[in-house]
Amino acid sequence: DGYNIRSNHQDGNALDFYALDPETGKASWDDGLMAQVAAAFLQAAIDAGYDVEWGGLWESLVDMPHIQWRL
Repeated sequence: DGYNIRSNHQDGNALDFYALDPETGKASWDDGLMAQVAAAFLQAAIDAGYDVEWGGLWESLVDMPHIQWRL
């Protein structure tokens, strides 16, 4: 496939998102807004019985707009 390391995105196991700024109605990568969106993703996953992780909680490489299945 020409890649040395496959991304979880390529395998359909991850997605990146942005927050919608309620004041401007535009995309935002503000940490606080991103955390709110991530909290909604995490709660929905818990409610549905899925195990996901948010890149905003990683220690080595914080990736705020990233959600993935816990593999």
